[in-house]
Amino acid sequence: MPEDIWPPGQEVEPDSFDELLALLLRRHAADLVYRGQRLYGWQLVCKLSRALREEALAEGHNKHESIESMAVDPDFNRHVDEVETEFLRTFMEKAKGLMLPDLPGRTDRLAWWELMQHHRAPTRLLDWTRSPFIGLWFAFSDQGDYDGDAALWIFDTRNSMANHPKEGLAAALPGWDNFLDDRDLQNRLAEKAITETEKALAPLVINPRVAVPRVIAQQSVLTLIPNIEAPTDYNHFVFKSISTKIHLQSSWKQRVLDLCGNMGITRAALFRDLDSIGDELTETLTKSRPFNEQ
Repeated sequence: MPEDIWPPGQEVEPDSFDELLALLLRRHAADLVYRGQRLYGWQLVCKLSRALREEALAEGHNKHESIESMAVDPDFNRHVDEVETEFLRTFMEKAKGLMLPDLPGRTDRLAWWELMQHHRAPTRLLDWTRSPFIGLWFAFSDQGDYDGDAALWIFDTRNSMANHPKEGLAAALPGWDNFLDDRDLQNRLAEKAITETEKALAPLVINPRVAVPRVIAQQSVLTLIPNIEAPTDYNHFVFKSISTKIHLQSSWKQRVLDLCGNMGITRAALFRDLDSIGDELTETLTKSRPFNEQ
C-alpha cells in the first residue's frame, strides 16, 4: 500500500507526536474526514443507538442481550422507528414553538436530524470534521474522567458508497452524480438505506445544510448509520473495516491543545456562542497557577 494512503480496517500506532503530525500532513486528502474520541476503546456508535441500548438495559439484561444478538427482533425494530419518529416530531414542534428563524422545511428530515444532532438530541448521525487538527482537539478536550489514551478515526468518504452503487441501492434515483449537492436526493437515498438495510451496510455521508455557525467553524461532515437496529458490535465492525484508527497517547494531550490553540482552534472558535466563551475563560483560569503562587 502506498505510504500516502491510510490503511482501512487497521490501527496505526505512531511512536511519537512528531510522527503523528508527519503522517497527518503527508496523508491528508480532500476525501478524508476525521473523528476524535476521548477514550481509545470507544466504539463508533451514534447517540440514538446508545440511548436505545441503555433503555433496554434498564428493562433487564435479557432484553439488552436479545437486541445485541444477531437475531431479528421485529418488536425492537418497530420500537426504534417509533422512538425516532417521536423524537423528530417533538423536536420539530418545540422548535417551531420557539419562533426561531430559518428552521428547515418540514420534508427535509436530514436537516432536522442535523439540527437535533447539534443540540444534543439522540439521532442516528455521527459527527466528523474535514480537519485532522479539529479532530485532535475533540479527542483531548473535555476529557473529564476519561483522562487516558484517545483515538482519531479517519474515514475516506468515497467508501461510503461501497454499498450504495449506481446499479444497486441508488439505481432508481436520478441525479446520483449530484448526490452531495442535492438535499432531496440525499433524503430519498437515506430513506431507502434505512428501509432496505440488507442493501445498505456502509454509512452514508451527509453534507450539512443547517445554518448553524459551528457547522462551518468545525468543518463538519455527518455520517448516517442505516441500520441502528443491528447489534452495536456489528455496526462498529462495518465502520471499522472501512476506516483507520490512530492511537493517541495521553502524554500528547498538552502538545495537541497547545498546537490547536496556536492554530486558532479553541472552544470559542469552534462553537461560536456565548457559552463557549464563558467555558473558555473558566478553562483559562483553571490552567493558571494557584493564587498563592502568583
